[in-house]
Amino acid sequence: MTTLALIAHTPLASALSECAQHVLGQIDNYVFFDIEPDVDPESKADELIAQLKAMLGPDQQVLILSDLGGATPANIGARVVRQLQDAGVKAIFFPAPTPVCCSMRFDIGISRWTSYVNPFLRGARKA
Repeated sequence: MTTLALIAHTPLASALSECAQHVLGQIDNYVFFDIEPDVDPESKADELIAQLKAMLGPDQQVLILSDLGGATPANIGARVVRQLQDAGVKAIFFPAPTPVCCSMRFDIGISRWTSYVNPFLRGARKA
C-alpha cells in the first residue's frame, strides 16, 4: 500500500487530517506534518524521511502532498522526495491545492491534474 503524507503550514495539515479521519475513520499508511514558521528545513526533512521510511510497505511507494508550491512545506516535501528516490523508494510529490486552484482559475480542468497522479496510484494498487 502506498504511504500518503501531507506536509502543510501549521495548522492546516492537522486540520485537514482531522476532517479526513472524521469522514473516513482511521486511515492506514498516512501521516501529516504541520510545518512551523521557524522550522529548519533540512532537519525537518531528515525527520520526515526517517518517519516515512519506518512506515513504508513492501511496495516502497510514497505520495507526498503539500499546501503551496514554492513555500517552505513544499520545499521540504520536494527535498524529502529527492532523498527517498535516491534511497530507491518510488516517491512522488504534488503541491496539492495549487493545481486545483489553477484548474478553477484558468479552466484547465481537474482531470489534467489527476492524470498525473492516477498512474502512480494505479501502480500502487497493483503492487
